[in-house]
Amino acid sequence: MKQFLEAGVEKWFTQSWRDKMSGAFTSSSSFSGDKLNTLVGLMINALQHGMIYVGLGILPAANRPDGMYTLQGPGPDAQNRVGSFVGPMAASFQVPSEEAPGTGDLETAEAAGRRIAEVTRRFKARRHIAETTSQRPHRSDHIPQSTSHKPQRRDRIADPAS
Repeated sequence: MKQFLEAGVEKWFTQSWRDKMSGAFTSSSSFSGDKLNTLVGLMINALQHGMIYVGLGILPAANRPDGMYTLQGPGPDAQNRVGSFVGPMAASFQVPSEEAPGTGDLETAEAAGRRIAEVTRRFKARRHIAETTSQRPHRSDHIPQSTSHKPQRRDRIADPAS
């Protein structure tokens, strides 16, 4: 994560990721594993870049709600079994990599990707409508230019003698 954040510094100076959609995901070897701190750090970085952050938008155990009423909680086939709203969180424990993450965690990540794509599509469609129906220049096209000369006064006071 540190390498990713540091690599993005040059992008920050130019704000080249401004108005781009973003999201984040994480996985660890336990239910907690400080995954929320990881997601919040990535979200803050995205917002500092002027990006639009898209949250998960899936309720905990969305496809297996009965798992929420057991002491064991939702199983590995439950989507959003960890109960995150910031982004997908996978819990792989000490399982071999070919067996982890579980199907529910993978489905959660895929659903998050589809959500970001859909929000991006809707954002671009609305932006296109706004740009084609408005005669005003786009905000980024209207950057005030500095002038070195003093503006001329255009009004004149009428001479009472004339």
